[in-house]
This record gives sequence, C-alpha cells and structure tokens, in this order.
Amino acid sequence: MEPSPPSAAVGNPFVPATPNASAIHPPAAAAAAAAAATAAATPFVATAAPPVSPAATVHDCLYLYTAPDTLTLEPVYADPTVPRATLVVARDSGRLRLNAPPSPTLRQEDVSTICGVLGVLRLNLGDVLIVISERLKVGKLDAHDVYRLAGYRTIPIGSSHRRRGGAPSAAASTDALRRDDDTYLRMLDAVLTSCEFYFSYTLDITRSLQNQCRAASSGVHALPLWMRAEPRFYWNKHLQQPLIEFAQQDTSQHVHSFILPVMCGFMTIKPLKINSHPVTLALISRRSALRAGTRFNKRGIDTAGNVANSVETEQILLSPETGHTSSYVQYRGSVPIFWRQVPNLKYQPPLYVDSSPMVHEAFRRHFDDLFGRYGRVIAVNLTNKHGYERRVGEGYAREAARAGDPARLRYIHFDFHRECKNMQWHRISLLLDELRDDFEAQGYFLAERSAAAVTAPARVVRMQASVVRTNCIDCLDRTNVVQCELARASLALQLSAAGLLPAGGGSGGASSPSPSSTTVDAAAVIEATLKEIWADNADAVSKQYSGTGALKTDFTRTGRRSAEGVLQDLLNSVVRYIKNNFVDGRRQDAFDLFLGRFQVDQQTESPFARPVRPAGLVLLLASALLNFCLLVLVLTVGF
Repeated sequence: MEPSPPSAAVGNPFVPATPNASAIHPPAAAAAAAAAATAAATPFVATAAPPVSPAATVHDCLYLYTAPDTLTLEPVYADPTVPRATLVVARDSGRLRLNAPPSPTLRQEDVSTICGVLGVLRLNLGDVLIVISERLKVGKLDAHDVYRLAGYRTIPIGSSHRRRGGAPSAAASTDALRRDDDTYLRMLDAVLTSCEFYFSYTLDITRSLQNQCRAASSGVHALPLWMRAEPRFYWNKHLQQPLIEFAQQDTSQHVHSFILPVMCGFMTIKPLKINSHPVTLALISRRSALRAGTRFNKRGIDTAGNVANSVETEQILLSPETGHTSSYVQYRGSVPIFWRQVPNLKYQPPLYVDSSPMVHEAFRRHFDDLFGRYGRVIAVNLTNKHGYERRVGEGYAREAARAGDPARLRYIHFDFHRECKNMQWHRISLLLDELRDDFEAQGYFLAERSAAAVTAPARVVRMQASVVRTNCIDCLDRTNVVQCELARASLALQLSAAGLLPAGGGSGGASSPSPSSTTVDAAAVIEATLKEIWADNADAVSKQYSGTGALKTDFTRTGRRSAEGVLQDLLNSVVRYIKNNFVDGRRQDAFDLFLGRFQVDQQTESPFARPVRPAGLVLLLASALLNFCLLVLVLTVGF
C-alpha cells in the first residue's frame, strides 16, 4: 500500500439562525419552533473550517516497524520535516510509550504500512495487537474521506500472566491454552469478516448531522475523535482501552491521534446528477453495540433499556451548488419488552413473554433515551396481530398505553402481513396515510450556506422534530420496506427544498406524487439509486443479525414482488434456519468477546472444555433434518 498524504484537519461551526416560518409545513409549526430554538442555540460542526486541534484528527497512514522486542508505529506525512511522535509497544509486557522519531536502525527492521490500530485483544498466553491492513474508500462526505475495513492483521504482544502477576492454572496446559487462543482468534475473525466496519480519520461518522449540531455548542468538535464518538456506535472502544488509558495519562496529546473509532453497520455514498446539478446521496446505518448479537440470542429489551438489533439510519443529501445539506433519521429496534425465543430446531421456536414488573422501568428507560436523542417518537409496530407474534404485539401495546405520554409517544400497530397479503404491496400506503400528519410535523435536518462561498459559515434552517421507530419481529424485512418508503417521501421534500425538483415532484413511489414531465429523467435516477442503496442496506443489516440477506428486497429494488425474489427469500429462510440453530451460538460468543462482555481469563476453566456426546449429536442431526424438510415444504407452499 502506498503511504497516503495526511488528511487536512477540517471542521466548521455553522452559524445558526432561526428558520423562516414560511419554509415550515403548517402542521409542523409547534415542533419546528422548538427545533428552531435548539438550532439557534447550537453551532454545527461542518467541513471547510479553520484547522482544529491536531488531536482532533487521527493519523491516516502509519509505518509499522516490527522488531523482536518492540513494535513501533510512525505516522506517515507527506512532508518529512514535520515533527512526529511515534508509539512504541514493548512486546514482552505490552507496555506503551511515546518515543522520539525512530532512529536509523529502526528502518532496518521489518516495515509495513497500515491504515490504523483497531485495538488490543487479551488472550491466555499473550495479547495481540489488531491493526487495519487494508481499507476501501466508500466515498467523500464534503471534504471527509470515509473508508470500510477490508483487511486486518494480528501481531502477538505481551504476556498476560506476567502482567497479572500469576501463572496459568495447573489444570490448564500450555497446549490447551494455545488451542483456546486459536479459537478466540477465529471468533475475532468471524466478527470482522461477517460485519461491515467503517471509519473516517477526520469525521465523526458515529453521530448524525443533527446530533453533531447539538453537541457542538460545548466545543466537542475540538476534542479527539474517539472522545467525540457516540458510545453506542463505538464498536472497538473495549479493544482500544489500553490506548485510551495511556492517552488519558499522556499530557502531550499525541496518543489521541493513534485512536481510531470504528462503527459497525452499513454506509454508502453515491454521487449523482439531478437536472445537471451534482449532488451526493449517502445512507448510514449505525448498529448499536449495547445489546448486539444474533437473531435468537438477542431479543427484546434489557433492564437498562437497551433493545436488540438497535440501528439508527440516516439518509443524507448534499448539494454543493445550492449550498444545502439535509438529513433524515429513522430508528429500528426490537419490541421493547422482555421476550425471548430459544432455538429448538423448529422454524419458529416457541416465543416466551416475561411479565416481570421490571419491564415497566425498562420500557420507560428505553423511550426516555429516545426522547432525549430524537424528540417525539412515532412507534410503528409491524408484527402480526394473530398467531405466535400476537403476544409480543399485545405486550408492546399494553406498555405504550401504560406510559400515558401521547405528547411524546404515539403507538401504531400495522399488521403488515395481513394488510399486504397476496403481494398487495401497494397497501403500504395505508400506513403512510396514517403517518402523514406526524411525517409533515417531523420534518428533517436542513442547513444551508452560500454556494458562492463554500468556506463560509452555514446556518441551520430546521431540525428534525421527531423520529419514526419501526419494528417487526426481527426488525429486518418488513421494517426495511417501511423505512425505505419513509426515506423516499423525505427525499422528495429535501430535493424540493434544495431547488433540484419542483415542489411535489418527488421521486415516485407510494408516498409521493408522480413526477412532472420536466423531471422524469431526474426522478428515474433518484428512484433507481434510492432503491439500490436501501436494498443494500437491508441486506447488510440482516446479515449481521440473522446471518443472511434480507427478505423482500426484490420489492425494495424494483417496486414489485417477483418469482425470483420469492425463490431468493426461500433460500435465505433455509440458510437462516441452519445458521440460527447451529452457528449463532458461537457467533454470539464472538460478539461478546469483541465487545468485552466476555473477557479471557486463564485462571478459569476453558469455556470449550465440555465434550459433545455422540448419541446426543446423532439425535440432534436427525431432528434437524426432519425439521429442515418440513421447513422447505412450509415455505414452498407459503410463498
């Protein structure tokens, strides 16, 4: 890999201004007034600003010098005369220290180029340093490059028992510990290869534009990147604890530039031309690390108010010629009550709803958190009102009614499968009609600045006043369809506000009028791109939770159901069944290891020590084969 030049330190406070009342939809007056007050009180961190503190950016390219006793990380700068601090790791103890510029002898050691430090994983016989060896450029948001992790390396450092002051237990042989460590490394690989991880050296991609706007009033944009990162979406924070602890002790501030926050989820950036005007359409899905896991191992809510498959999705539109920057945020998360499903080789494992009185407090904590982040919440529940999903829907409705807060929480139960049965997908419009007033009052985030002065401060015109919280049983397939329709409707408004399409021109679809003849070509480009990015987003989020791509993406991609799409759904359902029953237990363990919920301790019994009994395994496989055949039969008839 060729060393890349240093990224400029950029960031720019928007000068906030009260929105023009005539630009606000009439039903949104009260909510928009409150949002305007917030906008007027907080600057927004954008690009093309005066340089910020060097500690606020991260080195985008490093030389890694490998010696028998040390690992040395040296920033790569285009100008060799720029002073730099190197980070040195002692391989016998894992101790970190800052060093002077490398001596000439270091350059005789093994040297490679890396893209960043992911963190440190503690194992039985010694820790490993995890570095990013390859990256793929996703695109550019304004002046900021955004990348996806494409490769990594692990390098042994330290000796765990030396730092802990003890030796491995007598019951655990070195060979057994080494086998366990090999298993842990395979689990690490499973997480890094099955999920998509994104990062930027200059932009905090863990926060939405509106969130950054609210946080900027306290000067957050001048803080180190890792300190700005939203904890929910900072996936490698546990792995970076040794670096963070060292940075907090160091007064020179140099260590901050080695700490790179990484986000899990999905991100795409698409440059387009709308009626000859260049625009950028981006979609970011941020997956929460707080209750992360696999489909049947993480369901519902915990006592702290965190829900499974919690994902914030932001659709961003940048129009450099008109000076408009806008975004629309949605949220998905598991039904926020205590419920679970235990895999038992059946296609639909039995569903248990826990009636513990603690659910009321957990429910309150969850929505209080959402109110604080997004304002009013429109909770859209897409689960079935009959069958095995019925109890979950009833429990959700009961807690929503008990909350007794209609000013901040509106609950809507739309039985997606019943309303859209027999492939009547156009009936999604019934839900959109029910949401119309809330959607108009909700608005979206909008900031603008003079197109003639791209480096000038911009002003916040409006803030998004609420969020739609959507869920189905898995928060995947039905949720994706509804979120895409809401995003389409918001994009039509954003394009009109930027002057790129006439008011009401829209991008087609169930939620907006047909485009006029003067905007047909532009609308076709927008529609095709919108379908593509939302279908890709659906697949990425689904793979990370269920192990396969999403169902019903043929509708998202084409606007209609097809025989090919039905067959693909059948295949995905079969693969889900196999993975959920035989693979997801280990995948869940891998998430727990990566996020620090499980930590390796050589003083305890190996978690892999339990033997598998052959007789039990035979019965398990026989039962699985029988249920697999029944699954294929049911799905074939059902579709």
